[in-house]
Amino acid sequence: VSQLSGGIHRYLDRYGASSSASTGNSTICAKDNNLSSFFTGKNFVFDQRVVSHDTKEVVGNCIECQDPYDEISGARLCTVCRDLVLVCPQCVIKLHGQYHCAQHVHLKDCYYTFLDRFSVLELAWQYERLSKERDKVISEKNETTTRQGKKGCGYSKNVRRTLQKQMTKIQTRLQKLKSCESSVDLNAPMKCRTCHESLEDKCDGLCWGFWKSMASSSISSTITGKGMLSPQTVAKDDSDVCIEKILHIEVGDVVKPGPDWNVAKLGTKENKMSGVV
Repeated sequence: VSQLSGGIHRYLDRYGASSSASTGNSTICAKDNNLSSFFTGKNFVFDQRVVSHDTKEVVGNCIECQDPYDEISGARLCTVCRDLVLVCPQCVIKLHGQYHCAQHVHLKDCYYTFLDRFSVLELAWQYERLSKERDKVISEKNETTTRQGKKGCGYSKNVRRTLQKQMTKIQTRLQKLKSCESSVDLNAPMKCRTCHESLEDKCDGLCWGFWKSMASSSISSTITGKGMLSPQTVAKDDSDVCIEKILHIEVGDVVKPGPDWNVAKLGTKENKMSGVV
C-alpha cells in the first residue's frame, strides 16, 4: 500500500483527472506536467462543491433504473441509514422521495420514513416483514455469539434497534388510523428526510450539514433570536446576505478565556463537594 505525497487533492491539482486510466510507463512521482493522470473518476469533498476537479465523464448509475447518473445531492439519502445515494430525477418522483442504498435495498418494500400514504393493511404487512427481518438478525446474532462469543455483535444490536424503532413507529401509526385520529393521504407530498417539510414548496432537501446554504434565513433568525451579545451588522457578501458578529473581535485580537471560564463549565470546588450543580 502506497500513499500519495500531499494526498489525492494535490495530485489532482497537478495532474488533473483523466477519463480513462493511463497505461504508459511513466511514474506518478515524476515532475513532468505533460504526464497523463492515473486518476479516473470524481473526487468527493465535504463542502458545497461536492466534487473537486470535476470531469464530464459520468462515473455512476442511478440505484433504481441503473441509467448513467452521478450527481450527488444532500436531498437524496437512504431512508434507513442516511447514506448518500444516486437517484436520477425521474426515479425521485417514482420512489416518492424515499430511497434505499445497496445495503438496505432488501427493506425497500417495508421501511419508509413517511407512512401517510399507506393503508392499515399495507402497514400491517410492513410490520410483519420487519418482524421477520428482526428475527433473522437475532438468529444470526445467536449463531455469531456461539462461534465468537460477544465479540462482533455490536452491528447486529444496532440493526435490531433500527428495525424495532420502525416497528414501533408503524404500530403508533396503525393505532391512530384505527382510532380515526389520522387518515390515509394518498396524495401526500414528498417530504424532506431531515426537516420533514414538503419538498414541493418549503424545502429543497439541502437543509443539513454542509449542504445548508449560508444564506438561509433560518440561521439568521436563530442567531438574532437568541440575543447573543449585541449583534453588529457587517459587510454583505455577493448574495446580499447580512452576516452579524457574535463577538466584537477584530483581526489580530487575542482571545483568552475569562477568570471564571472553568467555574462556568465545572462549578466551584464547594459545589463539586456538595453535589450542587
